[in-house]
Amino acid sequence: MRKLGIAALGVVLAAAVIVPPSSTLPVAHADTVKLTSTFEDGTLQGWAPRIGSESVTLAGTAGARSGSQGMLVANRTATYQGASKDVLSQFTLGTSYTVTGYVKLTSGTANTNVTLSMQKTVGTTTTYENLATVSASASDWVKVEATYRLSSAADALSIYFESAGATISFYVDDFSIVEKSATPIEASITPLKTAFASYFPIGTAFTNDEMYGENANLMKKHFASVTPGNALKWDATEPTEGSFNFTSSDEAVQFAVDNGMKVRGHTLVWHNQTPNWVFYDSNSQLVTKEVLYARLKAHIDAVVGRYKGKIYAWDVANEVIDESQSDGMRRSLWYQIAGDEYIEKAFEYAHAADPDAKLFINDYNTHIPAKAQFLHDLVQRLKAKGVPIDGIGEQTHINIDYPALSQIEDSIVKFSDLGVTQEITELDMSIYTSSSQSYTSLSTTLATQQATRYAALFEIFKKYKDQISNVTFWGQDDAHSWLRTSPVTRLDWPLLFDDNLQSKSAYWSLVNALTVPAAPTNVTATAGNAQAVLSWTASTGATSYTIKRATTSGGPYTNVATGVTATSYTNTGLTNGTTYYYVISAVNANGEGANSTQASVTPTSGTTVPAAPTSVAAAAGNTQATLTWTASSGATSYNIKRATTSGGTYTTVATGVTTTSYTNTGLTNGTTYYYVVSAVNSAGESANSSQASVTPTAGSTGTSSLVLQYRAGNTNATDNAIQPFFNIKNTGTTAINLSDLTIRYYFTKEGTADMTSWIDYAQIGGSNVLRTFGTLSATNADTYVELSFSSSAGTLQPGAQTGEIQLRMHKSDWSTFNEANDYSFDATKTTYTDWTKVTLYQSGVKVWGVEPS
Repeated sequence: MRKLGIAALGVVLAAAVIVPPSSTLPVAHADTVKLTSTFEDGTLQGWAPRIGSESVTLAGTAGARSGSQGMLVANRTATYQGASKDVLSQFTLGTSYTVTGYVKLTSGTANTNVTLSMQKTVGTTTTYENLATVSASASDWVKVEATYRLSSAADALSIYFESAGATISFYVDDFSIVEKSATPIEASITPLKTAFASYFPIGTAFTNDEMYGENANLMKKHFASVTPGNALKWDATEPTEGSFNFTSSDEAVQFAVDNGMKVRGHTLVWHNQTPNWVFYDSNSQLVTKEVLYARLKAHIDAVVGRYKGKIYAWDVANEVIDESQSDGMRRSLWYQIAGDEYIEKAFEYAHAADPDAKLFINDYNTHIPAKAQFLHDLVQRLKAKGVPIDGIGEQTHINIDYPALSQIEDSIVKFSDLGVTQEITELDMSIYTSSSQSYTSLSTTLATQQATRYAALFEIFKKYKDQISNVTFWGQDDAHSWLRTSPVTRLDWPLLFDDNLQSKSAYWSLVNALTVPAAPTNVTATAGNAQAVLSWTASTGATSYTIKRATTSGGPYTNVATGVTATSYTNTGLTNGTTYYYVISAVNANGEGANSTQASVTPTSGTTVPAAPTSVAAAAGNTQATLTWTASSGATSYNIKRATTSGGTYTTVATGVTTTSYTNTGLTNGTTYYYVVSAVNSAGESANSSQASVTPTAGSTGTSSLVLQYRAGNTNATDNAIQPFFNIKNTGTTAINLSDLTIRYYFTKEGTADMTSWIDYAQIGGSNVLRTFGTLSATNADTYVELSFSSSAGTLQPGAQTGEIQLRMHKSDWSTFNEANDYSFDATKTTYTDWTKVTLYQSGVKVWGVEPS
């Protein structure tokens, strides 16, 4: 669990907006200037010493960035002393503002950090927030800027400048507060909660400032459940013993209830954000476990009892596992006082307070095998004791490179034998892989990489939908991410919506994977004797088609065929002279798409469509096949159709053939081809003949000690990912430099979008595997991906193998592929197999496989 908050960053720059497909971004209204301080009227305009002993005065031209006046802050003796101004009247709850000022040090002062901060008072509690810090100098004015959002009502609010140099003096000028006009959310895009309705509810964490304006609209549109990020924690609800403050939590829960969203309660027992009074007595000594339990029960009775029937699930115990300990238990103050028994008590008290609430144990880094095992064993012990635990919460704070997604899947599988539900409770994905990195905008490359990984992660979640009962993001938009201030202060973009509440590539990667196919195009209908022959262009991502017919233009239509896998269909048994109207829809695992445009046809008793050819035979040759058949009565020509899978789908390779034989050249030796032939005349095209198969004579696969193995990492031929996995074996007696080797995998791209790729895992190190894309013109291949290896990949010793190399490829527009006829793809190869339809080169010379022709 991480503290959810609004990030306010120095020098905030606009994030790159990823434009959603076929959509126009909403236009925001103009921003509104709420306050300026230029000091040109000869007054301090409300600025004053923050503490009292420092001085804040007009500085004249010496302290003016523009005009003839500025402000001087001097006579400081502490870092927190500076110039302060009351700004309570300038800020409205839940609205974003840009706060800007310029600072400059007095002459002769060495560069020192100056910080813009906000002081907020609610009742008797005052908090301080550093908004932005810059390195100021005496030679130039430096802009300090931050975005600020008032997250809850305040009794007092003041902004101030301070400096890490306790005694330095500095100038301030051209200060302003500008209200940022909210960009309307995208009203027409698919709600996440709708897209995933058949899998699991999608939720978000939120802070109370998001219950207003466009933030509230985004939350209500996309999320089926919510988690108040801070409002239900112990320090917020019971800061002092027996003194409860439910103002924020009541508002948060009621907002959810009013808008039909389920609520997850977070959290009852945690080693952070729990006041010290819970653990200590009046003499600053740790209390007994009896006192601790009494305080715990009183707190749970009050909080859980208050929201009984309104909060469906509670994170009862949070982050109790520490895999570095021999017993796996975190040595928190809870543990120091009571051992691990406090966990049992917390669940028992929570169940008693609300018997219908689902009770979870929640933790981070559950992908780490040791941590997952300790958590598994703890839950197993609790259940054996009859402790009322209902589920495991897996936080899933990850980044674009770590951890391996297979580890996340492994932990889901591990917990599946416990008889409890699982929820993904705090999902986000940082674009950074180390604390030393920092970017000023989200690049297209990083956005695509993040989207690719989110899509792959959700494929795992969907695979285990029977185990996972909720997926909650830890924030709905990037501006509200805790990762803007932790582990370091920097811009980060870990969520599905950007700072302007607009959808990112990550959103589209998830939604597009759940969409139904588009309607078929180019639908034609050809009349025959008491029949109609329909044909159409395939829809990307379709697995079958439904044929619908009417006798009135525009319908209503009746289904006449379902589950059609070809792109043609003959509807027989019609009445000659009657006009029929047809539409066709495409179907995949996500459902049925829209109807195509209508095509009409009137069968006639004139010339009849010929019968299908008979006695079709195929003879193998070297990279070719020769077909023969018996003529069909009345046929004027023949169409030749070919597939690489028995039963099709078939591709037409020749039309208008007027003889009863045909030689198909340019084939790949060693590949089995399947042929059908149809007969054609003026009345239309016959049904396909019976199938004939042929395997051209095998060609050379190269001679070397290297063997390339392949398996299909993803056997779905019509989704938006291609995932071939490879393994190279050295069967010789000489070590081989991996940097001398390249692999080529051949496929059809279907479309013009750019390709992108990612190594999900490689035993030799994912960063050592390089990828480029090329084009070619060959049967069942117009594109290839080439894998090469850096010098850091090392050598392949005699008898050794590289181990698994997991490649994932997508198109930049996330459209689907049709791999069914791809040259290198074989869905039946789910274990590693020597595969000659992927080629291997050593120093540019082919040493394994057969290239497509």
